[in-house]
Amino acid sequence: MKPPDCLGVVGKCTDCENPVLEYLCNQSLLEVRPESKNFDYWFSCSNILCKNHSGGGSYGYYYDDWVELK
Repeated sequence: MKPPDCLGVVGKCTDCENPVLEYLCNQSLLEVRPESKNFDYWFSCSNILCKNHSGGGSYGYYYDDWVELK
């Protein structure tokens, strides 16, 4: 299985202050996060212990409140 395509850091998590990563919603991400199928991008906190690690979907212009953009 190919790892998901990380596009880079979009900001930081307001809960733990770790970087928030953005991923392209393609087949490799769908294998890990099937709920990403309806989005263009997926973002998640890089801290596996954070409540926001599972992340959320985006169309490139909207992020959840826990993401503090750069």
